Amino acid sequence: MTDNTHCYLYTGRENATALAGVDSDAYNCIISKDALSLDKDRVASETTMTVTADTMENMMGPMHAIMVIFEIVGVVLGVFVLYLIINMIVAETATNISVMKVLGFSQKEISNRVLNVNHILVCIGYLIGIPAAYMFVKVGYSDTIENYGMLLSPVLKARTLVIGFVLTWVVYEISLLLQKKKIIKD
Repeated sequence: MTDNTHCYLYTGRENATALAGVDSDAYNCIISKDALSLDKDRVASETTMTVTADTMENMMGPMHAIMVIFEIVGVVLGVFVLYLIINMIVAETATNISVMKVLGFSQKEISNRVLNVNHILVCIGYLIGIPAAYMFVKVGYSDTIENYGMLLSPVLKARTLVIGFVLTWVVYEISLLLQKKKIIKD
């Protein structure tokens, strides 16, 4: 299989060793947690886990900046989407809002009856969204071993879940605040 930069050969171990002209019990990589005493003439290169860890750490530096950008874009998109959804709710209940104003309801009472009824849906949506997102990422990572030679696995931490929920709630409250201003203005 050939692309613009690489040429790959997918075959069994026997065919690969025959094509390379080496014994069928030869290895091109040995991974061990303990130091090995091997004939230095037969070892092409040697690396330690600290070198591998440092390499991964160097790669993660730029990834951190990209993740921060994703978070900022996610918050902006979240405000926009939630604003549109809440705007649709307000538009659908515009007649009810007008009737409530005529009947003398305060702005706070109107906001509570129209906007603040969806708090539980935000929590339920978050609780459903996290396992769904985890499964999508797990499926997306499933081909990394074939393409990159390493197995990646998604990780969920309590800190990340709390930060995600807080960000979701802040985005929701910002959207509500924008809509409350619209209700008061109308």
